[in-house]
Amino acid sequence: MTNWVYTMASNQKKALYSIRTLTGWLVAENETRIWLKGETGEGVPLAIQQLPCRERFQMDENNRLFLVGKLTPTAVLPELNWQTLSDFLPVEMPVAALPGEGIAAVELQLVRSGKERKSELLLVDWKEWERYAKKAPNIRLTRLRFATNEQGETLIWGDPLPPLPGTVFWQTHQVFLPAGWTFEQEIMAEIVAETYCKDKSAFLLFSVTGQWEKIDWAHFVAASRNAINQTKV
Repeated sequence: MTNWVYTMASNQKKALYSIRTLTGWLVAENETRIWLKGETGEGVPLAIQQLPCRERFQMDENNRLFLVGKLTPTAVLPELNWQTLSDFLPVEMPVAALPGEGIAAVELQLVRSGKERKSELLLVDWKEWERYAKKAPNIRLTRLRFATNEQGETLIWGDPLPPLPGTVFWQTHQVFLPAGWTFEQEIMAEIVAETYCKDKSAFLLFSVTGQWEKIDWAHFVAASRNAINQTKV
């Protein structure tokens, strides 16, 4: 077995959400960086290798750190408060992250639309999603990602969406609009997406009243029974 230690810049914390459900790895943070460690017998998982890490070490039984490929230790692992990834990265979205939680107001008019569009996002109650996810075939879950908040409002993204009661949304640029609604001037979707989501790390979720909120994609995790069981609402 090999002990691995990876370090990341403190401002790269969001990147860890992509591995939040990975078991066998621990994470800690100090004033200068984020630390990630794990023990493997078959090499480092690809998901770990794809992280924006600054340094990659192998660690011996004395906690000495060797840069990968080097024979001389360059540091000793500091004493840190280690946590599991799921504890370090709570899956709940921040307050005001889903509809009804402090949505921003903008002067944009939504109107009814008779055009049929594919729905890619679903807002449901957590209990409905939990019941479904614990019984659904894995092949259905692997195509989905989800995020929830402390109030149990849950967003599910993917294709096909699960057959659950809730509000469905369709996407245009980085904007999600309620099914059956569109902007009075459709070019506004491109304008607001370019203004508020230029780097595409987040999207805007609109209500039928024209109010919206910005939600970071990093809050979504892959749907799995393990992720469901670890989510506390």
